[in-house]
Amino acid sequence: MKPLDIFRGWDRYDYLMLSLSILFILLKLPVLGLPLYWDEPAYMDARLWDWRSFELFLPWNTQSLGLNNHPPGQQFALYLFALFLPESMVTIHFTALVFSLNLMIFGYLWLKMMFGGRLALTSILLFFSTPIAFSLSTQWLPDLPNLSLAMSSLYFYQKRRWPLFLLFGFWLGLISESSLGYLAGILLYALWEFRAGKVSLKGPVTAVLAHAGIVFFFVKKKFLLGAFTNHPAILLREQRSGFHWLQIKAENLNALRHINEFIQHNNGLLITALFLALAIYLIVKKRSLFTGLAPLGLFALFFYGFFFVYGDYHPRNTMPVYFFLSFLAAFGLDGLLRKKSWFMFGAALLLARNVAANFTPYGTGDANIVSYVRETKLCQETVDWLVDNKIPGPLYASFPIAFFLEDARSGYLERPYEVVSYYNDGQWRSEERVKTKTAIVTNIEGNDNIAQINAYLEKRFRLIKSIEHKGVRAWIFTRESEDDISDIEDSGI
Repeated sequence: MKPLDIFRGWDRYDYLMLSLSILFILLKLPVLGLPLYWDEPAYMDARLWDWRSFELFLPWNTQSLGLNNHPPGQQFALYLFALFLPESMVTIHFTALVFSLNLMIFGYLWLKMMFGGRLALTSILLFFSTPIAFSLSTQWLPDLPNLSLAMSSLYFYQKRRWPLFLLFGFWLGLISESSLGYLAGILLYALWEFRAGKVSLKGPVTAVLAHAGIVFFFVKKKFLLGAFTNHPAILLREQRSGFHWLQIKAENLNALRHINEFIQHNNGLLITALFLALAIYLIVKKRSLFTGLAPLGLFALFFYGFFFVYGDYHPRNTMPVYFFLSFLAAFGLDGLLRKKSWFMFGAALLLARNVAANFTPYGTGDANIVSYVRETKLCQETVDWLVDNKIPGPLYASFPIAFFLEDARSGYLERPYEVVSYYNDGQWRSEERVKTKTAIVTNIEGNDNIAQINAYLEKRFRLIKSIEHKGVRAWIFTRESEDDISDIEDSGI
């Protein structure tokens, strides 16, 4: 086989997809070396650099790979890459980039198989051009790896390549607990195809067997650790409110409310109008196309269901919803360009409005998912200035600078500062104020807008440096007075 034989049978959309993938890699190269940010350390462990970390995957081993003891599938991928690449932030984020490229490729292949190359290419382009997907594509978080392996599994299911479907399905189940939403969607789709006579009994049976990974994880948790999950947020909620699985309480409802708030904040009313209008159009005019979209719709639907039961949520969990909407938007644009339909023209306007809104930083929940690059660079400049000017500690620092300095897994392993921080909960306790010699405040997530802390800084500290990077700012203060006893008594904090 000659090297160029791999391109035999390619059409123009395949070449355009290859070009898009290369461009995507080039755009992401500058951020591969950034420190781990926010929740990323929950999905990796320093022991991954040690070959003995493989022992942590054994069924009888109860040790955690990650802060919250998530399933080990994502970490195992990093372990494999770490066998051949340096122990660095670049390796971690490069592994995340590989998952994203896998999503681009298999998402394109499945959509092309079902709907043609033009719609497939447009869908992938629209999805990865949304800020949240573009930002997540090199972050060490499970949301895009989850969707990546889901599309791989769906592709091999649709091709009836049962061994590969089982392999990717098993791996998908070990990425995160929410992978259950994808697996349930594929199973329901397989049952529908079996009833319609489109697939033999092997389809739904294999789809059931593909759940082995996630079942293994939950069973291991239940029998070895005594609970299906030991996620800190879930356990804390159980202790405080008596929350239990499958009992509908405020925590469950809040998960759905937060999802809806996030979508609405990103011009969600227009997204919803676009979705409903296109859904009606597909049902009436393109019923076969609507049927083909069933897996993506089920992914989105089951994710809503999963987080309703699980009761814990981050806005980045909307990835299957965005992927589904990206195809609908691509279909609308295709109709506009080919038929010059007024209906499709209106849909395109709604899409353009939403894309413009997406590129505006938002203030709900995971705003830092989109703006993490500039926020991280601000933190790097701030920490470098502290080190270069030999600013004394201990430090009082707000998020995310406190995290970079305090958590060794972030990548700032050599920073010599002791940090007393509040991680944007508004607390700066008296014993910490006594020790603090330098205070750092950022405008990230409103950390610069806590009245009591600002009053205390104004009274006892002096501003010595202000650093700005593309709209995010950090202010560095030094203590003016050593009279800490009076500080404790009259601060009112």
